[in-house]
This record gives sequence, structure tokens and C-alpha cells, in this order.
Amino acid sequence: MIDSKLYPKFSRAYEYLLRPLAKSAIRPVHVTLLGFAFGLAAAALVTQSLYCLAILPMLLNRVLDGMDGALARVQQRTTASGAFLDICLDFCFYSLFVLSFALADPDRALCAAFLLFSYILTCSSFLALSGALARAGKPEKFATYRHKGLYFVAGICEGTETILTMLLMLLFPAYFCRIALIFGSLCVLTATLRVYAGARQLSR
Repeated sequence: MIDSKLYPKFSRAYEYLLRPLAKSAIRPVHVTLLGFAFGLAAAALVTQSLYCLAILPMLLNRVLDGMDGALARVQQRTTASGAFLDICLDFCFYSLFVLSFALADPDRALCAAFLLFSYILTCSSFLALSGALARAGKPEKFATYRHKGLYFVAGICEGTETILTMLLMLLFPAYFCRIALIFGSLCVLTATLRVYAGARQLSR
């Protein structure tokens, strides 16, 4: 919901910081894979109920997720394959993060299942709309974020809200179910509104 305001600022900051790497051997895919490795580490720590220790690798995962695209732009190496890998690993991390809480405490399984269900709705509606907009040849004015590798349409639950939710889960694991139910409900609402907005945009 607030990504459209924060994304341009973080994007410019990342690009400024990464300018010294413009001609380095470090490639965007290296940053993507390193970020995913931190995500796996965070999920592994959660399964062992080491919630506070999981905060740093989780945040590093999210920071590097923003840096890979910025590095690609600095090096002029933006590719469809890079965007594809980035979004696949993002969704994989999101799912593993939720699953790790259920593995740490099976009593959370039902709440985790509902949150994963809501993720499926938001992810599938996002990808379906992105693909449909691209296939329909819609101009970029239909997308909220112009510099991303896929068409992004804004919603209630976006990256910032997801990161804050993950952080709350790690800080207050005893309230995982309450947080999951609230955020999952907002994700379902996001998907519903996205389907409605997408149908209207594509019918124009």
C-alpha cells in the first residue's frame, strides 16, 4: 500500500550506493542468490524457535532483494530471466517463512495454512494480472512501478507490509496466529480488489 511512495526513494539510494560495482564481476543474479540464502537461513532458525536470531538474515534477504534490481540497472543488465528468478525465489521464501513457524510449533499449522492460502491468492492474482497486462500490450500507465521486470499493480498488502508482518512474527512469536489471521485476511482482500481492478483494466 505504501510501496509506491517508498520504492522510488530506496531504488535511487540503492543505485547510488551500488555505482562503484557498475563494472565489477558481481552480477545481479549473485545478489539474488545470496539474498535467498539468507532467507533460507532465517527460515531454518525459525524452525528451531530462534526467532530473534532470524531477524537479521530475514532483513538481509529483503535488503538484497531490492539491491539485485538496482545493480542490474546500474550495470545495464536488466533481463527477463533475472526478474523471473527474483520473483520465484521471493515467493519461495515467503512460503518457507510461514511454513517454518508451523514446523517450530505444529499447533500453528492451521493459521499457517490460512496464511499460505492467502499468499496463493495474492501471488496468483498478481502473476495472472502481470501476464495478462503484458500479453494485452497495455501501456506502462497501467503499472504502478515502471522500473520493475514485471507489471506491478498496487494493493493493500505489498512488500513493506509483508516485511513488517514478518518482523512482528519474529518479535512476538506467541502472537503468530493472530498476526497470520489479520494479515492473511488483508491478503485475501488485496487479491479480491486486484481481480476486480484487473478485470476493469483489461476490458478497456
